[in-house]
Amino acid sequence: MSRPKDLMRVFIAPGCRLDDPDNVEWVDITSFVRIDQQPIMIRAGRDNDAAQIQPLSCHLAVDNSNGEFSYLNPHGPWYGDLDIGTPLRVLPMDMAVVDASTADSDHLGIITEFVAPSVHTPAAGMLLCCWATTAVSSSGTMSVPSSMTVGPAIGGNSPVRIAWEHITHGDTGTRTATFSGDSWNYSAASIALPGATTAVEILSGTVASGSPLTLTTSPATETGQWIIAINRSNYRTTMDDQPGGTPAAWAVLADGEVSSDLVGGGQWNPWIKVWARPVTAPGAQTVTFGPKDFGDTNHGFIFVVDHLDFESMPWMGVTERFLGEITELPTDWEIPTRRSFARIEAAGPFQRLQQNDEPLESTLRRQVSSERFADTVKAYWPMEDQPGANSFASPTPRTRPIVFGGDIDLASVDGPGGSDRLPMHRHKSTFFGTVPGPPLLSEIGTWRVDWLWRMPEEPPADRTALTVFTTSSTAHRWRVRVGSTVRVEVVDEDGAVLHNGSVAIDPDLLYGDWVRFMLRARSTGGLNTEYALQAFRPDGENPILLASFGTTFSPAWPGTVHQVGVSNLAPQERSWGHIVVSAAWSNDHDPFAGNADDGHAGERAGRRIIRLCDEEDVPVEILGDPDATPKMGPQRPGSFPGLLRECEEADGGTLVERGIGFVYRTRSDRYNQPVRLELSPEPDLPIPPEAKRDAQRFRNKWTITRVNGSSAAVADPEHRRRYGHYDGQASLNLRRDRDLEPIAWWKLHLGTVDEYHWPRVTVRLSPQGAGRQPAWAATQLGDLMRLDHEWTQILGVRVEQLIEGWTETISTDVWEVDLNCSPASPWRVLQFDSDEFGRLDTDGSVLAAAFTSGVDTSMMVEITDGPLWTTDSADLPLHVWVGGVELRVTDVAGTASPQTFTVDADPVNGVEKALAVGEPVRLARPSVWAL
Repeated sequence: MSRPKDLMRVFIAPGCRLDDPDNVEWVDITSFVRIDQQPIMIRAGRDNDAAQIQPLSCHLAVDNSNGEFSYLNPHGPWYGDLDIGTPLRVLPMDMAVVDASTADSDHLGIITEFVAPSVHTPAAGMLLCCWATTAVSSSGTMSVPSSMTVGPAIGGNSPVRIAWEHITHGDTGTRTATFSGDSWNYSAASIALPGATTAVEILSGTVASGSPLTLTTSPATETGQWIIAINRSNYRTTMDDQPGGTPAAWAVLADGEVSSDLVGGGQWNPWIKVWARPVTAPGAQTVTFGPKDFGDTNHGFIFVVDHLDFESMPWMGVTERFLGEITELPTDWEIPTRRSFARIEAAGPFQRLQQNDEPLESTLRRQVSSERFADTVKAYWPMEDQPGANSFASPTPRTRPIVFGGDIDLASVDGPGGSDRLPMHRHKSTFFGTVPGPPLLSEIGTWRVDWLWRMPEEPPADRTALTVFTTSSTAHRWRVRVGSTVRVEVVDEDGAVLHNGSVAIDPDLLYGDWVRFMLRARSTGGLNTEYALQAFRPDGENPILLASFGTTFSPAWPGTVHQVGVSNLAPQERSWGHIVVSAAWSNDHDPFAGNADDGHAGERAGRRIIRLCDEEDVPVEILGDPDATPKMGPQRPGSFPGLLRECEEADGGTLVERGIGFVYRTRSDRYNQPVRLELSPEPDLPIPPEAKRDAQRFRNKWTITRVNGSSAAVADPEHRRRYGHYDGQASLNLRRDRDLEPIAWWKLHLGTVDEYHWPRVTVRLSPQGAGRQPAWAATQLGDLMRLDHEWTQILGVRVEQLIEGWTETISTDVWEVDLNCSPASPWRVLQFDSDEFGRLDTDGSVLAAAFTSGVDTSMMVEITDGPLWTTDSADLPLHVWVGGVELRVTDVAGTASPQTFTVDADPVNGVEKALAVGEPVRLARPSVWAL
């Protein structure tokens, strides 16, 4: 059988869910995977650079001859648990791993055997093990297996020990150390070192809490040797991302960060982390482990070996390749042999989320109904009910619906940005809602009512905006009235007026649009009642305060709210929505906080992605500055993935899956990137890559429309004359119309790039090209790839592309990835004080005289548009592009056109040719203004 025995491992977790990670139990099914039937294929990003990013997916085949993977097989080991939604992961084969164990959670159990886990090595070499424990006392002794050479022991009642031995290829098996004392917790690491034959040097050290630990190798340390660094701390302390000391790039071999669900809350559970790096320059090498806190002693080891067979370590430093859920589990048969295979398909979270297209509720409803306000909100009626309803439902527990009467048109009026459509109340309409009770003792004497209200025009006489009934016999009825003023009227049970306060207001602000009212009352130490009324116009980040007043008056207690509503007896249309009754005075408990009433309008796209994922309990990582993304318009009801895509489209970044969550790369994070993956035809590319020059990406006119706003259109007339009309349109949920034209220009810039795109670059990662593994492990969608080449067809052309998607293919002994790329040059933006990105291109320059590259060193350049070229020596040298030739300019002379360029005799890209008068002269790699 053909299995991926030396490259990847495949796991499933029957009966588990990825959204409950603490209870996921993985089962290794690598022995069932059949590469001869189907290689493991993992797809991420775009299939081509013009398509929308596709859901992350994984495809593989498993041997199902005995029915282990048949959903309906009652004799199967996972019957009833292996189904759609079962977690699946693909991991590199372990060469280094840390395991941890603990006694029972009551501190009563004692552990005396510490098991270092089995790991896999594709070649003979050495096995290095490390055991660490937190002992009850320092009187115990740790003993290692007799087959191993023991290293130094360090630590008092936190002992650590290392040992090593020579191994052959394959699984190493476990190694068990014993402890003569009493221990609650331990961690143990196993590290396979293929190709290593000799332990050149072993160093160890211990320092107190708060101090860094530095270890230094012998001055005789040689280039080509490898340093394995091991650091031990406790769960609750800090651990370095990588060691300090001699500058170097470390690969993480194993990280034994442990859960807090251990003895003592996990705070004393040993944490082991292991790194490796080659020695690139001879001489003493320093390794520094950062200080620990919480009184934790800093323990560290350095293990220097003569050699590592890096070519046999294709997954060194490589992280999880796939984590997702099974979406298809079909079974097929080979009739003659009676063999059966299950061809499993799995996907990241986006595929499942896309299938659930139920829109999220309005931002106001989501916020007021959230756990954040569960203890303060006593009653809430959104009033977003659809036509046909005969009451206004409430999402708060024990709150009865509002039964309304009269002439009311449900869902007939556009609410503010944070609401779905709301009702229109016409002549003689009535509604009252009852607040559940009785209140808690701590709530007596403090209450607050918030609501939205809209009246198209100023009424001829005062109208009621809301009536609040309380349990107080004195301050029994509170009525908010509007007209030329906003007024609060308080009466007792007999109708006697206790208080009547008002403030004048601009009718142009109060009428014609939505207003948010907030009425609150409390007792001032049992002596008087204090109240305050405020009215706001929802307006993005800065709500407009229309009115604010209040005072203190008798009686001593305002009671608690038991009913709210209104009788709209006057022949004038009005609208209400989102009535909230809460037991709070402070704005710390404002149910409308964070601009929820206007749909968080003005929220940055990156911040909205963070908030949405937080509300849906989905992990997200932001690459770049979320505050450098554009301001969004209101978040209207929509599906969760649709709202995320709305932010992605507004910013122009990329949203991709990682594990059970997402990574969002902002547009600005794609600017001016360093090269992440540098490739060359040998040994990286087993087959020639595919380069395309086609019209698929052309867009020489863009029209950008703002949702419920204006539009802007820009075009490139020259490009349209040369290639024809390629129009693009987009509707974006932006906050401001002024953002439309800059976005249109940026999209036009991206759609008129005069360059190849590379839809397929096949990179071999194993068995050849293993040296690319650390770089590939760190590569993310949107990273910059550079391809060095000497191909005649594109001689002298620098190939720099952004990685837009990939397909990884893993077979028995071959690991390849097909990259889909798009040009990186449009993403070079002006960066002041930068030699690389600090130059803008000429508006127009051509050769004023014939020039032969490789022969001539003086070039006459005529400026046809824009300013002259710089003559400041501080700006030189610079590189120009003339007819496919890249030239290094060392001097520019002349205060008028034409100017004289002095260039090196040898072209930078090696292209020698005769160039005619009128050939355009441009910067070789110009920057542009960023969006």
